[in-house]
Amino acid sequence: DRLVRRAAMGADVLIAPSRFLIEQYVEAGFTADRFRYLENGIDVARIRHFAREAPSEDRVRFTYLGSLAWQKGVHILLKAFCGIPPEEAELRVYGDPTVFPDYVDLLHEVADPRNTSFEGSVPNEEVGGVLAGTDVVVVPSLWYENSPVVIQEAFAAGVPAIVSEIGALAEKVEDGRNGVLCVPGDVSDWHSKLRWLVRDRCLLDVLSAGISPTQGIDCHTAHVLGIYLELSEADPA
Repeated sequence: DRLVRRAAMGADVLIAPSRFLIEQYVEAGFTADRFRYLENGIDVARIRHFAREAPSEDRVRFTYLGSLAWQKGVHILLKAFCGIPPEEAELRVYGDPTVFPDYVDLLHEVADPRNTSFEGSVPNEEVGGVLAGTDVVVVPSLWYENSPVVIQEAFAAGVPAIVSEIGALAEKVEDGRNGVLCVPGDVSDWHSKLRWLVRDRCLLDVLSAGISPTQGIDCHTAHVLGIYLELSEADPA
């Protein structure tokens, strides 16, 4: 920790992809003026390469994409999804089952196989295909998130998100505009919000329409290069 702090203190500029992260560093003793807020850039073309599938008339398609780890709150999501009629909604869980196998065993015990399926890992180049067949992306984290790329990927595909109101997630997702916020770890709240999305299909259209353009990697790179040029011109040595 001391080594990391010393290295960070020696930097001229620190770049953070969320304002929440900047606040955390300031609370730890860093000065706010050393930070630049810059959201991560993603390969938007890779996501949009896949044609968007038409929504199902019968079932709302929820997707979890990420690590199968306790702090990600997948067990909370699976418990909340129990009791949702399989003819009305489905949940697909994507993630590597080999990293925390004991936790994955627990997930299988909790999940309702009638409405939930485990799809394993998905290569980065195929994430766009998964999102093309998704109506809502789910991020049920129990611990702080900085700037999950999966939310940007979902937004690039025109898919709203239902997420825990924790860390920078509430910064990325605006409740009722481009997604829905839930109480972290609260199965009852998650269940009610999921049922709300299932029953009010028009809401999905409203949330999709509220998604702002996603920053591409070219734009992100240009901003980073601009910071380097600014620093080099200020200090030619």
